[in-house]
Amino acid sequence: QIRKVVGLCLAVLSGAVPDSIIAATLLGRITLPAPLAPGEGLMLEKTSFWDVRNERFHVSVPPSAQAAAKRFQEGEVFPHVAQLFSPGGTGDVALSNFFNSLQQHFAAQLPPAPLDSFPALIAAVEGWRKARDDHRDEKCKQTGRSFRMEMEGAEMRERGDNKRQRSAGGTGKPRAKACGSLYPRGLMTEVCVRLSIAPGPLLAELRREVERAVRAGSLQPSASFEPYLAHVSNYLAHSAALPAH
Repeated sequence: QIRKVVGLCLAVLSGAVPDSIIAATLLGRITLPAPLAPGEGLMLEKTSFWDVRNERFHVSVPPSAQAAAKRFQEGEVFPHVAQLFSPGGTGDVALSNFFNSLQQHFAAQLPPAPLDSFPALIAAVEGWRKARDDHRDEKCKQTGRSFRMEMEGAEMRERGDNKRQRSAGGTGKPRAKACGSLYPRGLMTEVCVRLSIAPGPLLAELRREVERAVRAGSLQPSASFEPYLAHVSNYLAHSAALPAH
């Protein structure tokens, strides 16, 4: 997947396809062929062992190990990758072959239609999504009572879970879970992508803030991500003490 994302970006930068193909791909319900970028140069920047359910790190990497990993990256990995992409290197040859094959790739994979038709495709799908979200929002308003009852039931179940956990000798700390009745599925992933926030304590704090705002009525439930993202952005801008990324 990473190589396909990079390959599509390189195809746009080279002029093989218009940048609107990326917007069309991100709509989610449209599958477009992405060329596979060369594997040379692909490397792991860092790892995170964040446990979303229990809001803690499975493995905590000490600062000394992080510093040693960074020294190894800068002293061994980066020079090796640079050598691969020097003139005549395996990475340089693979990248040249990749760019030379782009026109043939898209000619074989895309239907015989003008590439400037992507904006019309995007507009049509976005119109469909807006109509769907408006329908869901209207339905949510009409069933406001059942929505509140669902939230109250979720809170009662959570209290019961915490009580059973304390009886079994646990900490009684609420466990994070997908809360479809409070926000749309996939919201936290959208927060990570749109706001460049990695899974960790900060993301857990933002999830709790969204749930608090919805329960308090200051954030109205919606099928769209946008109201939630606006609330999270505002919360980040006006909160002084927040966990680090």
